[in-house]
Amino acid sequence: PDLTIDPTDPLSQFRIYEQLRGPLNMPKLKRFFLRRPTTIALRIATILRICQATKNEWDDCAPIGGDTKESDDAFMIDDLPPSERGKVLCARVSSMGPVAIKAAQTLSQRPDIVGHE
Repeated sequence: PDLTIDPTDPLSQFRIYEQLRGPLNMPKLKRFFLRRPTTIALRIATILRICQATKNEWDDCAPIGGDTKESDDAFMIDDLPPSERGKVLCARVSSMGPVAIKAAQTLSQRPDIVGHE
């Protein structure tokens, strides 16, 4: 199959994953991902960067969007009502992909782990 990336097709970069369809095949998965260490490392780095930015935004009350410059029109996450803070957190988790979304859904049911807020 042709696995080249077509710049006019926004989904072409994901076509390579089509070969993973079907029942769980651990040897096939291992081969697939062992051949792509850079891809894995970049994805992990992206997720860690998003997690760190989200944590900093939440803990330090950084301006929404991760902008560290002080601005008169910037608003802080602490200035938002809890429902809006949740929307910001949801957007950050969503940007990490479906596995992160599922993990967050599971954790949201565990206030003993993540707290009641």
